[in-house]
Amino acid sequence: MNEQKYIQSRRSRRKIHFMAECKLNNQEIVKVAIRDISAGGVLLEASAAPDLRDGFVLRMPGVGEFACNVVWRSGALFGCSFDQELTPGIMAAAQLRGAPLNQAEQLLPAASLGPAGDTLGLILRNLRRHAGMTLDEVASALNVSKPTIWAWEKGKARPLPARLSAIATLFDVDVQTLMKTSEPTSSAELIDHCRTRIADAFGAAPTAVRIIIEV
Repeated sequence: MNEQKYIQSRRSRRKIHFMAECKLNNQEIVKVAIRDISAGGVLLEASAAPDLRDGFVLRMPGVGEFACNVVWRSGALFGCSFDQELTPGIMAAAQLRGAPLNQAEQLLPAASLGPAGDTLGLILRNLRRHAGMTLDEVASALNVSKPTIWAWEKGKARPLPARLSAIATLFDVDVQTLMKTSEPTSSAELIDHCRTRIADAFGAAPTAVRIIIEV
């Protein structure tokens, strides 16, 4: 399943939680938690951080076994696509098997969003893909331009602190986690931060702002 089909399939995802197993190609069995599921894919959390790059079989107790491939990974989270979409009957069985998450559990913890080396742009990209949203849809939801979202994900610009709360609400994550990754830590990041503020003030894309420093 390509990325576009994966994104489209994730729009009807259901937030549930139950334990399952991944059978790797080397026959190793890894315990995982299912965070949510859709006909086209599933979000898994694995504290052991297994190597799932070559595909695996997901065993859901009382539901069945399904071939999967990893589409993206961020820390302990694995966004996976099914080789074949789940039928409505299988989806119903999975929902009956898993208890719906309460609001507190739906907020992904900081440790799950990615390792210390993950940039804010990478985290935002993974969250968008997991939510099954396009760049246009995120831009519309946050009332910014599509190039702005693209620039955030590529690390060409950074969201203003005032926008982090809206981003956290959109993706059901803890705003404090995003704030910790959003502080400029180098001269290049500081310039990007200023570029974003200028672009936002003039209603332009960050990529349209050029900053020249004379020393």
